[in-house]
Amino acid sequence: MTSTDATITQLRAQVAELEAELAAERLSPLTQLPGRRYFVRLAEAAYPDAGAVVLGDVDGLKAVNDRHGHRAGDQLLAEVADRLRTAFGRASVVGHLSGDEFAAVLPIVPAPHHLDRVHDWITDPLPLVNGVTITPGISLGVIAGDQLAETTLPEAMHAADLAMYAAKRAGGGWRRYDAAEHGPLAVEPAPVHRVRHHGRAA
Repeated sequence: MTSTDATITQLRAQVAELEAELAAERLSPLTQLPGRRYFVRLAEAAYPDAGAVVLGDVDGLKAVNDRHGHRAGDQLLAEVADRLRTAFGRASVVGHLSGDEFAAVLPIVPAPHHLDRVHDWITDPLPLVNGVTITPGISLGVIAGDQLAETTLPEAMHAADLAMYAAKRAGGGWRRYDAAEHGPLAVEPAPVHRVRHHGRAA
């Protein structure tokens, strides 16, 4: 092999490595959902006309990893991702923000019974690779409808995060953001480039 051939081979390897890194940055290799940075880009585009922002945290992931191994934990995350993607529909933007945290921007204002069904479906029993069946748990926080008016996506995600942790403290399920319970939503002046919600009735 000539030095030119070696250089070309090395460059091709570097390009392949870079492409793999970019793909991983866009989509979670485990769940095939957009990662945090790519989710924010997609969510910003959808946010002005959004009906709701949802944050979800998988309950008990560490216990599954400790008892059944990380392969089982990965299976749990992948299954929750599939169930969220299906439950919220193709018109929604669903992302995998971190290990056990997911987020979604929905085009509609979800009715309480819809959120009940989503939670019930996500928590359907799941047979693991080791033959054990578990019941997944998830805590969901929601901000929706006129609560989104004139907010930015980061502000809405913060509010949904507060509601999510309220749900987690209550043992799971879902909670809608409530200023009286979770504190007022501080809407700060945003730069011109920061997308604000158009406003929509609940």
